Amino acid sequence: MKTVITALVALVIGAGGMYFYQQGSMKQLQTAAAGLETQLTDAKTAVEAATGEVTKLQEAGQSIAAELAEAKSKAETSAAELAKAMEEKAQEVTGLEAKVTELEAALAAVKARSATAQ
Repeated sequence: MKTVITALVALVIGAGGMYFYQQGSMKQLQTAAAGLETQLTDAKTAVEAATGEVTKLQEAGQSIAAELAEAKSKAETSAAELAKAMEEKAQEVTGLEAKVTELEAALAAVKARSATAQ
């Protein structure tokens, strides 16, 4: 009987020890879970901030692309206008060169008449 009582007392002490040991482990798990929840909340906040930043950067990229397309269009228009103006000036130069040649020929003719008249 004494052995049975001793065994029961040992069993109760062992069960109590196990209970308190498990309570410590549970507390550690709860603390770890709370830490993970905090990290998850921080990560969600960081994702939201990053998503907002990405959206802003995408909008800025679209704006820059639109400005670039407008600048390219203006440059192409200016280049076409410049080419047209250069062609017109080239035609004017050709006309003026022909006029100079004509005037030089007229001058030579006048000089020739003047030389024969003297």
